[in-house]
Amino acid sequence: MTLVKKRVTRKALELPLLASLAEMGGSVVPDVPLYMLVAHKVGISILDNEYDITHARPKWIYELQWVRHNLVKQEQIDGSQRGIWRITQKGLDRLALEVPEAVSRIVPPGRMKNERSLKEQLDSCIEQFYKSRIERLGQIGLRDLLSLIDPYVLLLETQLPAQELIDKWMQHFFEIIEGRNSSSLIFAPLMLGFTGQALDNLIPYATSSGQEFWQELTGDPDFYLKLIRLMDKLPEAHRDSYEEEWSKASNRFTKEFLDKFSTPDGSIDWEKLVEFNSGSKTAGASKNDS
Repeated sequence: MTLVKKRVTRKALELPLLASLAEMGGSVVPDVPLYMLVAHKVGISILDNEYDITHARPKWIYELQWVRHNLVKQEQIDGSQRGIWRITQKGLDRLALEVPEAVSRIVPPGRMKNERSLKEQLDSCIEQFYKSRIERLGQIGLRDLLSLIDPYVLLLETQLPAQELIDKWMQHFFEIIEGRNSSSLIFAPLMLGFTGQALDNLIPYATSSGQEFWQELTGDPDFYLKLIRLMDKLPEAHRDSYEEEWSKASNRFTKEFLDKFSTPDGSIDWEKLVEFNSGSKTAGASKNDS
């Protein structure tokens, strides 16, 4: 999917916001990872060319604050805690009706211990992880990768070949989107399957996936080791298609990067890169549009 610049209504942002909150564990601090995920679901760039000078942010992100405000009034987002955006059961119920696949990524169809073996549940988690990544590989553009780098620091640190730079930026992109502890995202269905608790009750656990965390949920002090043993070769069944899509995206971004930001002798045109990455979003938007 190609990211385009377009005007997005507040109504059109509601479901992408709710779905993004659900996928990120139900409760987040509103920041770049949330904005990027919402942008990808809507089909826009996080650096939309309509820049709100007054509020020092892209206009659609300012509009997102109002979307959150409206959803609080509809009781689909919990507004009780300042600086935290948390989806409520009403919000999850709406997703279940209108975007059921968004809920299925977080909420399993039943209690894991009663319906499926741990290995089957693990395989399902791993499959969904790769599907989600492949989907995002098709949604992001070079502009999204470049928005996360500091070209001044890059010039000081490295002179890697273009494709190695692109792969490094792609990895950094997923670290930002998924958070530093992406394993909590991968294992979210297991967390719910073991406890049967409401999503909000699991939020305090979402920052850890070590021994104490799994012992708290399962009562088994060795469960964290059982997980890695059971995973074993499960990723191999899904990794080939993921690596193929990663290579396609890497090649696509590398070609675009060289076309736009390299000199005839193959060097990086640092002035063009800085202008694109750090230039005025109002004065340079039309010139640097991608």
